[in-house]
Parts: sequence; structure tokens; C-alpha cells
Amino acid sequence: GVISAFNFPAAVYGWNSAISLICGNSVLWKGAPSTSLVSIAITKILEDVFKKNQLPASICSLLTGGAEIGASMAESSEIDLLSFTGSTAVGAKVGQIVQKRFGRSLLELGGNNAIVVMPDADLDLTVRSVLFAAVGTAGQRCTTARRLVYSIFL
Repeated sequence: GVISAFNFPAAVYGWNSAISLICGNSVLWKGAPSTSLVSIAITKILEDVFKKNQLPASICSLLTGGAEIGASMAESSEIDLLSFTGSTAVGAKVGQIVQKRFGRSLLELGGNNAIVVMPDADLDLTVRSVLFAAVGTAGQRCTTARRLVYSIFL
């Protein structure tokens, strides 16, 4: 199962579903409520690909809705592994619910990433890189840099 956040819904679903499909598993996806149209469009594209390759379209299925759908997925023993991308607060709840039923979870939660700058760094490149990492997508990535550390050690 995959529960994806509002930002990068196609990418997060793509990464997770590719791994699942390669391992021979089907995928049940619940996108964020604000990404329903993206989720439907991707599911329709996958349906066409599966049909052209004589595979059942239900290999990748979509659920839409709010937190109640995500909670049902977390509680379901039919979902062996649940991937959740989103906030730390909700991820903690999802992880506990899945663990309670002895399921497995992958949690990609709110990041708190640092950039470590070494004394021998190219400062022009460093400034451009740090600026993009910190504000390049207005903080809407889990990989957004939030801390900058200058090391005095080589």
C-alpha cells in the first residue's frame, strides 16, 4: 500500500509502486485528497499500459478520500507493507497502527536535513547549492535543507 503526500504525488507513487511491482506485488494507492486528479490520471495511464500487455488493470488500484481511508489501509492485514509519506505526527500514528498488527511500514516523514560545508569547498558552488536546497521548492520537499554546518576539520 502507498499513501502519498500532496507534494510530488506522482514521483512518490512511482518509486514505491515500481519496487512493489518488481517484487511481484500489486499496489493499492491513496493519494492526498488535494491530488485526486493527478492520482486518477496516473491510474488511467497504468490501466492502458497493463491492458496493452495483457495484464489485469487492478494490479495498481486507487482509493480516494481522507484520513479515514488511510487509517483503514494502516489497519488492514491485507496490506503487508504500507508506505506513508507525510508529516511526522501522522507518520507516527500510521507506524503504530501498522506495527500493532505486526505489519511493515516505510515512513518518509518531515525532513530536517543539514548541509555540511568543508573548509576546502568551492564557495561559489556551495552558495548556489545551499540556496536551492533551502528554498528551491519553497520548502515543500522532505529533502529541503534546514541546517547549514561549517566544519573546521578536513
